[in-house]
Amino acid sequence: RSGTSNGGPRQVAMVQPSERVRISDWAAFVAVAVAFTYSFFQRAAPSSMAASLQQEFDVDGAQLGALSSAYFWPYLGMQFVLGYLFLRFGVDAVVCASMAIAATGSLVFALSESLGVAVLGRCLIGSGVAAAWLGVVTVAQGPAFEKAGLSTTVTGAGVLFGLAGALIAQTPLTSAIELFGFRPVLLWSTVAPAVVAAAFFVRALIGAGVCCRGVDAAKDRGAIQAVDGGRAPALDALLDGHETASDDAAAVEGLAETKPEAPPTVMAAYWAALRSPILLPVVLYGFGIAAPLLAFASLWATPFFEDVYDLDKPTASGVVSAFLVGWGVGGPALGWVVDRLGGGPRGAQWVMMLCPVVGGVALTPVLLADLPVWAAATLMAVAGLASCIAIVLAYTRLVIVRPEGRATAVAIVNAAMILAGASLQPAIGLVLDGVAGGRIHELPSGRKVYPPDAYRWALMVLPGCYVLSTLSFAVAWCVCGHGMARKEHGDGPTPPLLARPVVGGAGKP
Repeated sequence: RSGTSNGGPRQVAMVQPSERVRISDWAAFVAVAVAFTYSFFQRAAPSSMAASLQQEFDVDGAQLGALSSAYFWPYLGMQFVLGYLFLRFGVDAVVCASMAIAATGSLVFALSESLGVAVLGRCLIGSGVAAAWLGVVTVAQGPAFEKAGLSTTVTGAGVLFGLAGALIAQTPLTSAIELFGFRPVLLWSTVAPAVVAAAFFVRALIGAGVCCRGVDAAKDRGAIQAVDGGRAPALDALLDGHETASDDAAAVEGLAETKPEAPPTVMAAYWAALRSPILLPVVLYGFGIAAPLLAFASLWATPFFEDVYDLDKPTASGVVSAFLVGWGVGGPALGWVVDRLGGGPRGAQWVMMLCPVVGGVALTPVLLADLPVWAAATLMAVAGLASCIAIVLAYTRLVIVRPEGRATAVAIVNAAMILAGASLQPAIGLVLDGVAGGRIHELPSGRKVYPPDAYRWALMVLPGCYVLSTLSFAVAWCVCGHGMARKEHGDGPTPPLLARPVVGGAGKP
């Protein structure tokens, strides 16, 4: 900033961004990650409620899988529009509305008296929580964390919040259901999304300029928000060095003169994502790597260990929790490894290459052999560690060159992961019913017990998913090349591959 000491005209210069992440950016990350906690609680809860749901609604395996997967189908559908909604309205407004819908769905599910109403409640829950994980990725991959070199690590750390929700949905939820019944517990869980929605409503009001250092934010904040994708860190960076209100007003007036760019249309965002040849292999990779978590650990793992390993419910839930702990620890740990390998897509690719191999080697013996409990729990933890979901989404955002297509590409890959749970949960139940035939034994509690061979036939799809991820990664590596990246992510000189029209078209990125 330069000017005269006698009160003459001043020239206002933009302050260079700091490498240190501000408290407001950390607060935005924590807030949206709490929404992800509730999302994963609802995703994993059917595993602990399976017996109660079978008894309450008198359903078989296929119907139980359909009820649980009702969460995933609207979640899946929302992914195709969330990228555009985030660009158009911002994180705060979208997550606020989404969590209000989730609270409504939780209330409907808790009060349902028939299977149809219960399915409706699960559909509303899935629609509501759909924005949580994309919000985590959007905030973590934003400019504040990217310039500090923490994008991948923070994205992985977001998994810890999901881990908290998944762990609450295991042994604590099982104990609470035994004490109070599943309906009162679900009613109490409605409080969480309602509180999160209220918090994001307040954040949205503040972000819209309700209070902003005495500046007429209602008039000026619109132009300021356009500088940074719907949020206003540019305002704080500009005003931090000013000593007087007149300096602040002059800075805002100059920044408001910047004409906001119109957000891309839905078709433009999709075209920017779909024109990248690397998207399809990453979609298939994401489907395969997410299947053990979303199709197995989220529903069938606890009944599997009860029936095949002859464990009681708390012990079976503890073994499943080992998988979830591995997944939760693996998120930030693998993110740290990627950052230590130099960040960007090259570091992520080494992790993505190893994870399906490690996961398949760890989980297959658990499914096919009758191992000691400690061995099964250890291998489950290793398989969970290899569930590199956060790395896949971070990698997707890095390799899509056009900015208007990045959020949409992440949403498409996330939708493929959700499709793994939505399609395989009822498919596994259908195979269980078919293979077991008349050998299904119903306990007095209402839970249906399947023979071990039925589980092993039904769950062989999981090693197949690891094979799918391995082959998809090989295609991405061989066809698209290991250098597919934006130049600004610090991956050295532009690889020769980018000279071809593989991403940006017309021979340029």
